[in-house]
Amino acid sequence: MTTATDAAILMPSIPVFAAGLAVALRLERVGPRRLAGIALAGAGALVVLDPTRFSLADRAAVGNLLILVNCLFYAGFLVLQRPVLERLPWRTVIAWSFLFGSLGVLAVGGGELAALEPGAVSRGAWLGVAFVLLFPTVLGYLLATWAVRRSSPTPVAAYTTLQPPLSALLAAAFLGERFGVAEMIGFSLIAGGLWLVSRRRRRAAPTGGP
Repeated sequence: MTTATDAAILMPSIPVFAAGLAVALRLERVGPRRLAGIALAGAGALVVLDPTRFSLADRAAVGNLLILVNCLFYAGFLVLQRPVLERLPWRTVIAWSFLFGSLGVLAVGGGELAALEPGAVSRGAWLGVAFVLLFPTVLGYLLATWAVRRSSPTPVAAYTTLQPPLSALLAAAFLGERFGVAEMIGFSLIAGGLWLVSRRRRRAAPTGGP
């Protein structure tokens, strides 16, 4: 219902939602430095993708709204994981997340799955499905959960702003699309934003005599 460009433009909203939810639920304090980093990274993604191409057609507007809802839910997933991960191993959390998530997927797509004829699907399509399941899904969520366990939801969410420029890089490599000055500026802004979000404060050295 929307375009890949619109979806990529909206993805940087994830860290913004995550920071807002973390503060609203009193799970995390987000100071000016992290907020500035999130804003800088989001600005970089917008530079890369050029918001002037954003579609305002009615059908696209509905699709864009669904993308935003997805971003909000994923941000909530990252934020609400933190207190759970303090009590349970991260592998247990991700396993149950996939179990309950699969119930929703089956509820929506179970009819189409039942009607599928496996023999009619090409080998290349099966390999593509296996790649999507293994790397961006299983491995992606495992790494995100592992990172939340050892850090906090806001910096983990901030790294999702790398998706749009990485998409531009892949498109340039495999589809022959242009990677120009705007993309380079966007990468620089995103790198600076991620540095601000991820940088830890140095503890002051102890003073005074024995």
